[in-house]
Amino acid sequence: MIMIKKKLILLLLYFEYVNAFNFNILQMKTDNKIVNNFSPIHNNKLKYYYKLTRPSSLVYEFALPITGSYLATKNIGILFDPNVILIGLLSVLIGSNSMIINDFYDYIDGTDISKTDKILNQNHLKPMEVLHFSLYMSILTFSLINLINNLNIRLILSNSVILTYLYTPFFKKITFFKNLIVSYIICNTIVVGSLIANGNIYNVLPCIIYLFNFIIWQEIILDINDLEGDKENNIKTIAVKYGYNKANKIAFSFLLIGT
Repeated sequence: MIMIKKKLILLLLYFEYVNAFNFNILQMKTDNKIVNNFSPIHNNKLKYYYKLTRPSSLVYEFALPITGSYLATKNIGILFDPNVILIGLLSVLIGSNSMIINDFYDYIDGTDISKTDKILNQNHLKPMEVLHFSLYMSILTFSLINLINNLNIRLILSNSVILTYLYTPFFKKITFFKNLIVSYIICNTIVVGSLIANGNIYNVLPCIIYLFNFIIWQEIILDINDLEGDKENNIKTIAVKYGYNKANKIAFSFLLIGT
């Protein structure tokens, strides 16, 4: 419990740093995109907050830890366990928040400037509104994590929350490490699913190995699609560093390993 509180304090301090840094430095960098004004931009803001979470992925985020619980126990009844359902909900919150905070940083850095479908680019929400919404989701997530009576699960989940905030400003700029972080966070959902059900974690190892390699393949393919934009923003992805053809071969090798 004490460690979780310390991590929450660190996260809150990190947000204080982000706020101060945004208003003093990034405001000039982004041509005053961030303004200290929280008046409503749109009467139906909840719709845009919801869109930021990538609704199409919510079912998968919920299903991953549930799958881990089932594979670890081979018991269909585990799907109705309140603790398993709680883990599924936490997976949704962490996954959704990672989308929200990634959109915020990409907007600030200008890496999504050409993507007209983005909520921030459409000016439906202000950057600080998005950041504050992410903070509220983090507080809710940490509160729910504290309901879990398993230290290892609390550590895994709280670390995943913090990694989502560090991903875009720090890890995204490191070649291949960014892909590993994404795969690691997603695979953790299978792990915590098996742990919360007190099942045999060895039963989920094939699933974890497959998912780890599959996600890296998917991430490299996504980087290939963003090749030109990443070049312009000096993001050293595998595709940027080694070129289109080599990146495809590297991605395919991970797909083969997973298969």
